[in-house]
Amino acid sequence: VTLQATSRIDVTAPLTVAPGGAESTLTLNSERVVITAPVTLNNASLNVDTGAIVGIQYVDISAPVSSLASISLTTPELFLDGNLSAQNVVLTTRQPGGSVSANIAQNVANSITANELTVVSLPNSFVGIQLGGPNRIGSLVLQNAVPIHIRVDNAPGALLAVRGSAESFTLDTNTGVMQSGPLNIAVGTIINATSSDPVTGVVDLSNTSNTFGDDIDFTVGSSISLAATGPLSAIGTAGRDITLLSTTDAVDLAGNILAGTAGVGSTIRITGRYFDNSSNASVSTQSGGRYLIRSADYTLDDLGSLQVGTGAGDINYVVYGSGTTDPGAGNGYYTNRTASIAGSPSNAPALSYVYNGSPNFAFAQTLPGGTLVEAGGGANYSLDSYAVNSTVVFSDKNVGTDKGYTMAADGNASATSAGIAFYGVDYTGFLRPAGSGSTSEITPLGITSSGMTGVDRVYNGLSGVAVNAGAATLAGVLAGDAVTLDAAGAVGSMSDKTVGTAKGVAVSGLALGGADSGNYVVTDGSNATVTITPRVLTSTGLLAIDRVYD
Repeated sequence: VTLQATSRIDVTAPLTVAPGGAESTLTLNSERVVITAPVTLNNASLNVDTGAIVGIQYVDISAPVSSLASISLTTPELFLDGNLSAQNVVLTTRQPGGSVSANIAQNVANSITANELTVVSLPNSFVGIQLGGPNRIGSLVLQNAVPIHIRVDNAPGALLAVRGSAESFTLDTNTGVMQSGPLNIAVGTIINATSSDPVTGVVDLSNTSNTFGDDIDFTVGSSISLAATGPLSAIGTAGRDITLLSTTDAVDLAGNILAGTAGVGSTIRITGRYFDNSSNASVSTQSGGRYLIRSADYTLDDLGSLQVGTGAGDINYVVYGSGTTDPGAGNGYYTNRTASIAGSPSNAPALSYVYNGSPNFAFAQTLPGGTLVEAGGGANYSLDSYAVNSTVVFSDKNVGTDKGYTMAADGNASATSAGIAFYGVDYTGFLRPAGSGSTSEITPLGITSSGMTGVDRVYNGLSGVAVNAGAATLAGVLAGDAVTLDAAGAVGSMSDKTVGTAKGVAVSGLALGGADSGNYVVTDGSNATVTITPRVLTSTGLLAIDRVYD
């Protein structure tokens, strides 16, 4: 059904489309459409269009309008003093003739209830949109809206999905927010979200195709995530975590950033091509929280009032280069700047390794002193200590003392200076010549022999016994090494000289042969035993004594 009038259409009595009918549309076309009585459409849709005729055009709704389908209102001026309810509500503004600005205004006592609300601004419209009622909206779609201010009061746990473009966007909501597509806001964005629920109160505007032409000012009770493909400028507070991400440009602090509430350990994560705090804003959390700043171009960074130090608001640790270390506590600054610590033979640590068949040995030690030097004209830090995980390469693999070696570079050293930690530091390594005096040795590797047996004998008053090495073998020789067992001088000894069975025998006097024998020391693990039998004695000189028969 289409109703058309040049000047005005008034709905002054209840209008109802019978339920259960086929889907249909009621169309009202007039410069002015005024609805002062309830409109119940059931399966039907409502389409109101005031046209583009020069003059005064508006839609004024002061009574409930409901549909199980859609409601579409197209006009320069919309006054909502009644409730709208539909699966889909579309509000389209167009600029009329002359210089009159388009406007949508909603009485705060009334609401729009819709699975999806779409706000459309036709070309050349100058639109002020105030949707201040307790609106209940599943999805908000902005199509060149200029500007829009909307309040959403959804049922607990019912999130609001948003997408689209607008000149400016202000959202007041009692629930969490997610994205169903990119947001492109030309000027400012204001987000006020009161829910503190850690799940359903989260404001997630992390679509990396978003663009924000000006500051985002937020006050949220839970966590918030903001992302943009261009610059991202933010100011605000959150009851939990804050995440700010620009994939191609700066993250700019337009003002102070504060995260967390008492008893909640929150984290602020700021990641961008570079970090701009030329406003000297503070980045802070409640007790137990921390912030992490990640920059891909330190030459453009401006830390502003933030400084490297041990204070609660300071940068407590720095991660250089491509390092990813997270100590799990403290405020961190991750930068692509590099920093180095120069190794030197003059402070070479004492090294003692057990032979492993190779000249290479792992080195993991914390060393005292040293100086950390940042590249690109950065700071220098006198260190308390630094930890190196490197490789020591000796001049050869063989056992020896005062050996020369090379300490390899380490691209992920760590260091401390007056309570400040540094990670991802380049340690340059050094060459230590042989004969430098400090401890630098490879000691023999212990191996064991087995299969040695003791030779049983008669008690002889001694604790020594002979051993049989006919079945003896070596265990522990490294693959590729030439080592043999030489048992020519092997002897056994018991703990005492007495007679006994299965008496333990300690084997000594074993030697090694072969080209690599000097790199090993052998001990016997045969657990040999021996039986010592009693010695038979012969008596002599005994005489019989004669006597009388008795």
